Amino acid sequence: MKQTIIAKRYARAIFTLGQENGTVDSYAETLSTLADLFDDPELEVAATLVNPLYPLEARHKVMTAIAEAAGADA
Repeated sequence: MKQTIIAKRYARAIFTLGQENGTVDSYAETLSTLADLFDDPELEVAATLVNPLYPLEARHKVMTAIAEAAGADA
């Protein structure tokens, strides 16, 4: 339940930023790309990023690289 509440807050914040910057469509496309990546069962991205066996710093670097490759706005 907490994750859903937090996700909705982030979604609203991203949508608001997109409206202010005129980049809603770009943000939507980037988020869709990221969602597809996380849903790909062969890559297991989501499971890897929440796995406590990997150091937090390593998981952060992976997520940063994924976001950059997807063309996410800083």
